[in-house]
Amino acid sequence: RFKTFVPTISCWSQQQQQLQSSRFFSKTTYLSTNHHNDDTSSRSSHKLAERVERVLAVKAKSGKTYDDLANEVGVTNTYMAQLLLGQAKLTPHSAASLKQALPDLDDADLDAM
Repeated sequence: RFKTFVPTISCWSQQQQQLQSSRFFSKTTYLSTNHHNDDTSSRSSHKLAERVERVLAVKAKSGKTYDDLANEVGVTNTYMAQLLLGQAKLTPHSAASLKQALPDLDDADLDAM
């Protein structure tokens, strides 16, 4: 079994800084599944990890912080982080704003969010 990467409130700031450095984030860090090790959940987790990696790369390339993106989209910085980490669902209204804030974001990744 793989362990789920879930930031806690006490270490959120440190983990956020580490994620932004992108050296900390890798496919093996974020294989988020607590399911039995079957092919379906492994493939799904792998796809999620790859999507999160691509989305965080776009964020890093933009130079914007979670606060910057949250202000542009009109959500909290916590919700923005959860969206980009694949831990929350993106609403249709926020999708358009996120695409404006991160124009390099792939449409397929946006739809999967």
